[in-house]
Amino acid sequence: MKRLLPKKHLSHKNLVLALYIATIFYSLHYALVLYLGSSYLAQFIDSRLVGLVYISSAALTLYVTFQLSHFLNRYSNYKVTLFAGLSELFILLILAHSENIYLSIFLFILQQILVNVIFVSLNISLSEVSKRTESGSVRGVYFTILSSGVLAAAFFSGIIFNISGFTGIYTVSSILLLPVLYIVYKYVHQVEEPHYNDVSFIKSLKAIYKNKDLFNIVMIQFLLESFFAVMVVYTTPYLHEVIGLPTSTILQVIMPIALLPFIIFPYELGVLSDKKYGEKEFLIIGLIIAGLSTLIIPFITSNSVVLWAGVLLLTRVGASFIEAMATVYFYKKVDVKDAGVITLFTVGTRSMALIIIPLLVTLSLSLLNFPRYSVFIIVGIILIGGLHFAKKLNDTL
Repeated sequence: MKRLLPKKHLSHKNLVLALYIATIFYSLHYALVLYLGSSYLAQFIDSRLVGLVYISSAALTLYVTFQLSHFLNRYSNYKVTLFAGLSELFILLILAHSENIYLSIFLFILQQILVNVIFVSLNISLSEVSKRTESGSVRGVYFTILSSGVLAAAFFSGIIFNISGFTGIYTVSSILLLPVLYIVYKYVHQVEEPHYNDVSFIKSLKAIYKNKDLFNIVMIQFLLESFFAVMVVYTTPYLHEVIGLPTSTILQVIMPIALLPFIIFPYELGVLSDKKYGEKEFLIIGLIIAGLSTLIIPFITSNSVVLWAGVLLLTRVGASFIEAMATVYFYKKVDVKDAGVITLFTVGTRSMALIIIPLLVTLSLSLLNFPRYSVFIIVGIILIGGLHFAKKLNDTL
C-alpha cells in the first residue's frame, strides 16, 4: 500500500526530537483523563467497586503487554504503535458520549490497556535510536517532557471538566492523540526494527532474577510504582477528609507544586549519571528522601497549604530521583530486543503494584485494624527498605 505522506528520512538527532514531541502529546492525552478516571466510573458503578475495575485493567494490561513481542515481530513496532493509537482514539471518542454501563466499563479497561501498549512502544523506539553513551541525558529529557505534560494536564483537566464535563475531557484527550499518530506514521518507520525476544512473564521474571543488577533495579522500580499507587489513591482523600483542605486547593495548588521535581531534576540527573556519578548514589538519596517524607505524613495535623505543598514536594523530589535513575540504569543494562524484560519494567511493575498494593493494604488494614492512613507509614518503610536493593547495584561509572 502506498503511503499517503512522502517519506522524509530524519537524522538520528531529529528522530529523537520527533519522539520527544510525540511524548509530550502522549503525556497530555494520557494525564488529562488519568485524574478523573475514578469519577468517570463512579457515574456507572458504586465507588467502592471502582478499584476492582482498575485491578482488572491492570491484570489484563499485564497479560496483553506480555504478548506484545509476538506482535512486534510479526507486524513491527511501527504498525503496532499506529494500530494501538488509532484504536484508542476511537475508544476515547466513544467514552466521551457513552451512557451504557457495560460498554463504558469495557472500553475504559480497553483504553487502559492500549495507553500502556503505546507507552511501551514509544519507549522501545526511543531506546533503539538513543546511543548508550548518551542514554542518561536522552532519558533525562524524556522524563522532563513526560512530566511536564502530566503537570500541565493536571492543571487543565479541571478547567476543561468545569466547562464540558467528561465529554470534553475525553474528546480533548482524543484530539491530543492526533499529533502522536502523525509522528508515528511519518517517522517511526525509520527506526530500525530488531528481532524481539518472545519472552513470557514467567521467563522474564527468571531472566531478571538471574541478572542481579536487573533484579535489584526492577525491585526498586516496583517499590516506586507502589509509592505512586498509594499516593494516587490516598493523598487527596487524606488531605480533604482528615486535614480539611478543599479539593480545589489540593488539585490546583498543592499537586502542581508537588509535581515540579519531575520537570526540574531528570535532565540534570541524567547528564550527571552519564559523566560523573553514575545512578546508584542518586537512587540511594531518592529512596531516603521519599521514604522519610512519606513516613511523616500521618503525623502532620496542620492545615497549612504551604506546609503540605512542601511535604508533598519533598516526597516527589525523592520519587523523581528514583524514577529517572532507575530508568537510566535499566536501559544501560538491557538490550532493546528483550521486549519481555522491558515490558516487565515499564508496565509490569506498574500493573503489579496496582494489583498487589491495594489488595495488601485492604487486607492489612482490615485484619490488623490499622487506621486507614497508616498506609503512608507502610509505604515510607517500604521505600527505605529499597536501600537494600540500591546498595547491591553495580554502578555504571
